[in-house]
Amino acid sequence: MTHVVPTGISRGLCRERAEQIATEIQGRLGAVPPLFAPVRDIPDVLGSLWLQAQSAWLDNPLPPLLKEKLFARLSRHCPASYCLVWHSCALAGLGMTGGEILRLLQAPVGTLDSGQDPDAELLRCSEAAFLYATRVPGTQAEVRRLLGRELSGHWTLLLAYIQTCHLWTLSHPEISAEDDPAVRRQLEAWQQEEPQLVEWLRSYRETATRRRPAPGK
Repeated sequence: MTHVVPTGISRGLCRERAEQIATEIQGRLGAVPPLFAPVRDIPDVLGSLWLQAQSAWLDNPLPPLLKEKLFARLSRHCPASYCLVWHSCALAGLGMTGGEILRLLQAPVGTLDSGQDPDAELLRCSEAAFLYATRVPGTQAEVRRLLGRELSGHWTLLLAYIQTCHLWTLSHPEISAEDDPAVRRQLEAWQQEEPQLVEWLRSYRETATRRRPAPGK
């Protein structure tokens, strides 16, 4: 098999395209999240990852607060902590207090209280679908009842994207949410306002690291 070695010109074009995509990401999000760092210089992969983020998450017509609740809550079930920490911080930017976020994250599966969270029923269905798929009959029908046919399709797309992000962060253990300055600022604020949340997130990271299999296992 003949391997084509990129010329200086083609490498330059790749860098230029990658920088264009990074500029677009920064313009939309205010910064380039660490999620994209492993492929910052690979425009094809960076572009694909960014398109998925836009279509399934950012431009998804589900309410922004609901999307971030789903991302944070379902990310409790990923051994890598990036999505859990990053999207928990995003919830603060949408007005949730540290105490509310801690309750959302700590509640055992199936126990979210609709008296405390108006999205609790949908979050319970989402967690059941995310964890057990076809083993929980009626979940999809219940989501369609709650959201309607059109939005339930966008809900499915978001859950699939969350799974993609979990796989991505597991495949790139070097990614850290705290490489994002906004995340560091939010954690520092919580250290004063809601230290239990910071302790919970950090203990999750330590637990997740211990249970992550070693390479080759």
